[in-house]
This record gives sequence, structure tokens and C-alpha cells, in this order.
Amino acid sequence: MYKNQSRVRQWIDFLHELCHILRHSGDQRIMPEQYTKAQESEADNFVLYAAMPISMISQLRLPVRKNDAIHFLASIFNVPLYLAKRRLEQIQHRLCQGMLLTETVAQVEDSCSGRRQ
Repeated sequence: MYKNQSRVRQWIDFLHELCHILRHSGDQRIMPEQYTKAQESEADNFVLYAAMPISMISQLRLPVRKNDAIHFLASIFNVPLYLAKRRLEQIQHRLCQGMLLTETVAQVEDSCSGRRQ
């Protein structure tokens, strides 16, 4: 079954299945569909983290242009472009969330310190 797949596809499938082993229990054949979908979604996300760890990405100098960065990540980590794109977008989303949280906290602190004076 797997010997006809590319090494990249085998690696992605391995990481997906590894997530099931490490994080999931039960038999998906008898689970409610929503629970199975949640496990599959978690395993798909796990692939992103395992194939392209942030600890390694943060050591790289990514190209400024998004499309170039996607190709760069795909090349460095030997993953398909769609996975590199998803991982880059995930990281960008988290960075934006962090900035929004920081701004919100600063605004709350400013409004609280203004009340004290």
C-alpha cells in the first residue's frame, strides 16, 4: 500500500498516524462521526507541527514575500507546498493573535492606571 507512495507522502502519513497513537484512544469505527472528525483534524494539524517545528522555523531567515516563503519552507522541510502554506498561515495567524492580545492588555492597563490617578 505505502510502497507505491512518494517518500514525502509516506512521511506525512506517518506523522498523521503517529498523532493517533500518541494522542488518541478508541476505535474510530464505533465513535460518533463528530469525534472522529475532531481526531482527524487534530492529526492533520499535528503534521504541521511535527513536519515543520517552530523551533526550527524560527532559526531560518524567511523570504519577505509570502509565496517565496512558502516555496522556501517546502524546500527546507521537504513538504508539499500546500502544507508549507498552511503552516506559514498558521504562524502568521498566531502572531497576529499575540499582537492583538498584547494591544488589548496594554489598553486595559492604560485605562486602569488612568482611573487610579
